[in-house]
Amino acid sequence: DEFLNAGNYSYFVTAVYDDVQESAPSNTEEVTVTLAAPSDLQAVVAAPDIDLSWTAPAGNRSLTGYTVYRNNQQIVQVTETTYTDEDLENGVYAYYVKALYGSYESEASNEVIIELTEANNIIIPENTALLGNYPNPFNPTTEISFALKDAEKVNLEIFNVRGQKVKTLVNKSMDAGLHQIVWEGLDDAGKQISSGIYFYKMQAGEYNATRKMIMMK
Repeated sequence: DEFLNAGNYSYFVTAVYDDVQESAPSNTEEVTVTLAAPSDLQAVVAAPDIDLSWTAPAGNRSLTGYTVYRNNQQIVQVTETTYTDEDLENGVYAYYVKALYGSYESEASNEVIIELTEANNIIIPENTALLGNYPNPFNPTTEISFALKDAEKVNLEIFNVRGQKVKTLVNKSMDAGLHQIVWEGLDDAGKQISSGIYFYKMQAGEYNATRKMIMMK
């Protein structure tokens, strides 16, 4: 029984004799179906915007996108694992994300609550986070964004699917705040990379994170 919506389902079986007579039902089996939800939702203030990022759900069911909710109201559907809520007024904003499987929706991710105030114009991010890259897929240039809660030495590197380092983008101390690094699709030797899947890994203090991107020609 495939592609069910989340919920509780009851199953039993009967035997059919001579295509006419049907036996009494077997025992009933109760099954609960859940749809994998996004996880690790994070929010970083870049007043008057709020940058959201999250981790895709595990599982092999066909994922078609995500619905982003602000204060329990749907605001957008996206296919990436990042979204920027732009030009917000001062106030308190609560966010969560649900995964879309065709016309079905998963349970909610964790919720994050952010307060925008006048002080947010100079606020330092509450968390260090590798936010993602845009565009993705890309050709030949993409911009990788990350946030630093404190001044840290940052190492940001690109690897191919064989685990071989392709490019070192950052290897230096950086101030707290939001940062964007442009990668022009060149390796450390200055050669254009081939199309395919690549991974970018960031280390800053005790923080480590890896994300995937696709170079498409």
